[in-house]
Amino acid sequence: MRQVKFSFLIHQSINRTELVLLKPFAFRKWLRLVFIAFLAGSLTSGGFHFNVFGPSYHTPTKASAIKTSSIKVISSSANGVTKTVTSSRQTVVSGLSPFFNPVIWIEQLRPQVWGLVCFAGFLLVGIMVVFMWLGARFEFVWWEAIVKNTDTISEPFKRYKKQGESLFNLNLIVSVVFLLIGGGIAWLVISMITKGSFKFNFMPDFMTVLSLGVSFALLVVIFLIVSCIFACIIYPQIVTLMAMDNCSFIKAWGKFWEIYSNNAKDIWLFIFLSFGISIVVGIAAGIFAVITVIVLGLTGFIIAVPFALLFWKFKTLLWLIAIILGIPYFLVSVVVLMLLYLPVAVFFRSLSLYFLTSLNCGYEPLPLSTTGGVM
Repeated sequence: MRQVKFSFLIHQSINRTELVLLKPFAFRKWLRLVFIAFLAGSLTSGGFHFNVFGPSYHTPTKASAIKTSSIKVISSSANGVTKTVTSSRQTVVSGLSPFFNPVIWIEQLRPQVWGLVCFAGFLLVGIMVVFMWLGARFEFVWWEAIVKNTDTISEPFKRYKKQGESLFNLNLIVSVVFLLIGGGIAWLVISMITKGSFKFNFMPDFMTVLSLGVSFALLVVIFLIVSCIFACIIYPQIVTLMAMDNCSFIKAWGKFWEIYSNNAKDIWLFIFLSFGISIVVGIAAGIFAVITVIVLGLTGFIIAVPFALLFWKFKTLLWLIAIILGIPYFLVSVVVLMLLYLPVAVFFRSLSLYFLTSLNCGYEPLPLSTTGGVM
């Protein structure tokens, strides 16, 4: 049972953040901690558009979707000569707009693009799996960085191999489940479209809109609930149990369930507290990030103007200079934004560790210096 106030835990977490990052201040340590937190997924963070489809919307499409019919129009002129004019009219026979028909879009994909699409898809999945594997292992490196106030990477990365692989398996299963749910909803939408639920005027019927809206809303709610539970319980608390007891996720889950049974009220209070603090901190961090991006953008603009004026007539050279200077500047800007968010990440990880200690459940990842009254 919790023996201290949440306000005291917050105060302790702030002190821990100062100790880890500022006592003493070392820029090298900040960079290493940012690297660890990034791979562990503890730093809160468009896309490319290619014209891979076939002809534009005004170009005649497949005959399977568009039917052309001839209409004879008889007109009379002033001199009494009768003319017969044949005109063509295209109608949609499938009930689908040619501009909003995924079947036509898929059929019109250029054959040479399919190989590139498949390769890019497999490459993307492979990169995601690699980062997922690294993230599972770096969860324990991040845990040790906060608990032991260190920036060591290689030694804990090797030492927590068993725990990292167990957590990776969990991440993989959860990701597959969410992909199946998302794929099911996408299949439902495409099925409704291809069956003519969306007519030529793009106006779906009320029941279609209602069913899609409810399905999407339920998916969002489920995703938010599961994400909140994962962020507030599974990763902070179960990772701690796995690290301290040198066990797999299954065994740590059993131990956590025992702790939860005796402290359900406090754990749910902690979830809501963390969620509320995350909203407030997220808004503040977002505003600060926007200001930082504006400052970095203006700085980059000021740096770029002299080069643009100097090499304006040499467009190729100007683009080359822009790439050579722009890519490092962009990467530095990203690192700066992550450095600014690092104190928030340290605070929330410390808060979860102090909370587990406050439950007096036999685990003390971060000891409390003093105690306060129960809230």
